[in-house]
Amino acid sequence: MKTQITQKAHKAKKKSTSKQRQSSGPAYQEFASVYDMLSADEHSLKMVPYTQRLFRRFRFSGTIGLDLCCGTGSATIALSESGYRMTGVDGSKVMLKYARAKAKRERDSTTFLHGVLPGLAESPRLNKPEQFDFVVSYYDSLNYLLTEGDLEKAFAAVAKLLRPDGLFVFDMNTDEALKTIWGSQRSEERRVGKECRSRWSPYH
Repeated sequence: MKTQITQKAHKAKKKSTSKQRQSSGPAYQEFASVYDMLSADEHSLKMVPYTQRLFRRFRFSGTIGLDLCCGTGSATIALSESGYRMTGVDGSKVMLKYARAKAKRERDSTTFLHGVLPGLAESPRLNKPEQFDFVVSYYDSLNYLLTEGDLEKAFAAVAKLLRPDGLFVFDMNTDEALKTIWGSQRSEERRVGKECRSRWSPYH
């Protein structure tokens, strides 16, 4: 994968590569402005048609959804444009600022809320139980929870928000993936004028 990024983008990317931080951490203060530029939302966008295939497979007809750890809102808005009534929640207020701006540009009615895993207690509007038909969480967002206890709390929070027979669609990295893919990734950077060109590969 090749991406041309500014020096600011390069610095922000380096600060946010560690999996040992929540999406509300300081790294996203800078990373938010270049998140889409780095195609960091690409995986989440690919998950949207996959989610719809799952819905068809399970004959699921729910229409009201929550995007947990929505980031800049690309997938949230894509789901909204597919006919679902969406709400996005994220722990980074800066990421949410970009999500709301994107929705405004695209004249999309998605609601974006601030809330931090595992319990989402920071968002009073998410206190009402059984208000969503489905919840999605893409791009290994749940891997930012570093203990089994926090993961259980997150699942409990999602279960509370889901209506009976609701679905929770998410992806996570396994220990094997973290060792063989993320653990062996290689990146190369070089300066070209005022820009920094970055080549990233998960393979040796």
